[in-house]
Amino acid sequence: MFIKYLKNLKQTLAFMLVVTLFSFALVFFVVEFIHNNYFSYYEAKIETTQKIEDIYNLDYLKKLEADIKNYNSSKPKDSKSIYYSTTTNYEEIYNSSSIDGSRILVKQKIFSTTQITSSGKISEGIEKFGKTMDTIFNNPLRENDNYHLNKDFKIVGYQNPYIIASIVSSSVLFSFLIVILVLTILDKIKVKENIYNNENIFRTPFHKKYIKSSVSHFHILKDLVMIALLFSMMLATKALKLPSGFGSLGINFAFLMFSIIGMLYGPAVGMLIGALSDILGFYLFPSAYGFFLGYTLDSILSGLCYGICFYKTRLSFSKCFYARLFINLFINVFCGSIWWSIINNFTFDAYLNYMFILSLPKNLIYLLPQSILLFIILKPVSRVASHFSIMDKDVANNFTIF
Repeated sequence: MFIKYLKNLKQTLAFMLVVTLFSFALVFFVVEFIHNNYFSYYEAKIETTQKIEDIYNLDYLKKLEADIKNYNSSKPKDSKSIYYSTTTNYEEIYNSSSIDGSRILVKQKIFSTTQITSSGKISEGIEKFGKTMDTIFNNPLRENDNYHLNKDFKIVGYQNPYIIASIVSSSVLFSFLIVILVLTILDKIKVKENIYNNENIFRTPFHKKYIKSSVSHFHILKDLVMIALLFSMMLATKALKLPSGFGSLGINFAFLMFSIIGMLYGPAVGMLIGALSDILGFYLFPSAYGFFLGYTLDSILSGLCYGICFYKTRLSFSKCFYARLFINLFINVFCGSIWWSIINNFTFDAYLNYMFILSLPKNLIYLLPQSILLFIILKPVSRVASHFSIMDKDVANNFTIF
């Protein structure tokens, strides 16, 4: 029974991972972008011996903002600028303030933690909030104002999305394991035996004929023409970059064409196309940060991954999910954060902030939609490819969920 339980686990592994990661991403989204955005805030307490209405009002803040801008633009060369953030809304700060006797209580929504300082560090929201409060209540342009700013800033109502999402997703995974165990005991889950043909459908990519088959496409004129056509379509889709909602990180649909190339022509072609797409893509869509070899390596690894997951193997949604899981978490989050940190000269803390605050949430949230989109696109493409003898029918006809 234990051996059968392990086989059932292996059979449903992809489904369990999909549901677990989806629950993690969903809970993370709800906690971070709904609860923390609307129900948590920073709080500062300011005491004064003067009449608050005379020294703290909306006109005061607007004039202060204008004075800071004028000072920064006309300051002497040897003097420092006064801190000013273009994302700070002074009217919103005033509207969120309340007066309690001789004390001003300022509540401000949680700031986005994506601000990059001149030292290359991603500043935390509480640090940015503290600088803003310092600018308003300890400003050298307002020497006559008598404020005492309590530097013990508080974060009220904030919940750690990683901890909560991890607890919920772990509970979901544990529940699945219990269900599979119970169904195995009741003999309700039957293990499917996979039949592989070592000419058309390979059990493993570590097979001599598998490697030869992928490399052989470089010697066939019809395949080279198709590869060139798909490659040009892949480069065209690189121009269509959509905002992701996570800072400067964007999403595009070039991965769909990339996966089709990997499915039809294997890892050898996929790796070459990955290298060429990054190099030519840089010249077609140049970046202000210049060419960086690390991203070329990422593209090569992506081509290898798509080839191994989709070329001459039993196709399934599970493999679409595994491919995106490797690319999103290892290539995009881990490697991508390292490359970005090297380019921007980040400290180790800034690297961790970038990876966990921007890159990881984005790639987790988009993991399942990208996997589903892959499955939706690859299944009909495989049927069409088999009809024109570009792909073996044994592969196209065995495209399943698991």
